[in-house]
Amino acid sequence: MKNFCKYISIIAVMGAFASCDPITDTYTIDDSTIPADELQLSVAPKVVDGKNGNIIVVENNSPILSEWSVGESVARKAYAELSVSFTGQHTVNFRGLNSGGKAFTETSFTVKVDTISTIPANIATRLCIGQEGAPTYFGTTIDLGKIEFSNEEDLLTVKNGNPVLTVWSCGGVTSDKNVAQMRLTGAGEFPLSATFTLANGEQVTEELGTVIVKDFNLPQIVLDLIGEDGEKTWTWADQSFFGLGGYEADPGPAWFAASVEIMDMFTLYMPTINHLTGESTGSMTLDIDGNFSVAPTGRTGTFTYDFDDIVPNWSVGKLKVTAPILYGTAIALVGEGAAPTYLPTEFFIVKCDANNLVLAAPAEEGQALYPWAACTFWCFKPKP
Repeated sequence: MKNFCKYISIIAVMGAFASCDPITDTYTIDDSTIPADELQLSVAPKVVDGKNGNIIVVENNSPILSEWSVGESVARKAYAELSVSFTGQHTVNFRGLNSGGKAFTETSFTVKVDTISTIPANIATRLCIGQEGAPTYFGTTIDLGKIEFSNEEDLLTVKNGNPVLTVWSCGGVTSDKNVAQMRLTGAGEFPLSATFTLANGEQVTEELGTVIVKDFNLPQIVLDLIGEDGEKTWTWADQSFFGLGGYEADPGPAWFAASVEIMDMFTLYMPTINHLTGESTGSMTLDIDGNFSVAPTGRTGTFTYDFDDIVPNWSVGKLKVTAPILYGTAIALVGEGAAPTYLPTEFFIVKCDANNLVLAAPAEEGQALYPWAACTFWCFKPKP
C-alpha cells in the first residue's frame, strides 16, 4: 500500500511538469488588436560598399500576420527582402492582420536608397545587359556620344550604352529596350527621340536626329537606274561611249564615236564647255531622292524620270535634269568632224538595266525629230 502511494506521488509530479508550456522563442497569435506604436518591426536597406542598396530587409516580430509593400514589390510574410528599382527615398508600408481577421494595423517607414546594388530582372532586361553595346549597370549618367542608330531601308537599329532605361520613338514606332530594332512603317524622314529614365527616377527626353527611309517599293527599271540601295554611280562604257547616231534607229553612237582625246580637245578649245574638263574619264552618281553629282568636277543637280514617256521600239523613258550630266554637251556633225552644240536638260532613256544606261538627246537644240534624225548618245556602265 505504501509503495502504491509513492507511485501515485511520482506520477502526479511528472504530470505537473508535463502540463507546463514548453520553453520556445516563438510568439502566439492572440485575439487582441495591437496598435501601430506597439508593433515590433524592423526595416533597413542592405548596405553595399558603405551605401544603402536597393534590397530592403523587413521583419515583423509581432503576433499578427504581415503584408509588406514598397513600390511594386510585395511580400506576405514576417521576414522578407523587398527590391526597389530606383535610388532615393522610398516608403515601405506594413499592414498587419490581427487574430480573427477582423482588424488591421498599419504603419510605414521611409528608407533612403543610394545605389542599385542588385538590378531587378525587369530592369536588366530593358537595359539589355550582356548584349553588345549595352550598359553593365543601372545608374544616372548620360553621354549622348554613347548612343548609336542606323537604318537599312525601313529597319532601324538603336543602341544606348548609357546605364539608364530608354524608350525610343521614331515614326510612331516605339521600343523600351536599350538595344533594339524597330521596323518603320513607310518611306520618309522621321525624327528619332529617346526618353531616358535614370536610377534616381528622373526622366530626360532628347531629340537624337532624323532617320531617312527611302522608298524601295519601286519598279525594277527605277532600281536599275538609281541602285538597289538607293544610290548608284555610273561611269563610261568600255567602248563607243559618246558620239552620234540616229533617232528611233540606233541603240548607240553608230555614226561617230568620240575618243577621250577628242572629248578633252572639245573642253580645251570650247570655252562654253570647259567646265566639263576631266569628265571624259569621270562618273555620275544618282540617288533615290532625285539628286545627282558629277566627278571629278563636283557639279550637282536634281533629276526626274518618266518611264511612261517612251518612243516605241527605241526608248524606255525620259530623264530631265537641272544641270549638265556627265560630260553633258551635245555634239553635231560639222564637215568631216563634230563640234559641241548645247547642254541638254532632257534625254531619251534608250536603255536602262542593271548593267547599262544609254541616254540620247537631239544633236542640236530645237531640231525636228524624225527617224534617223541626228542624236548625241551617252553610254554608261555601273562603276565597280
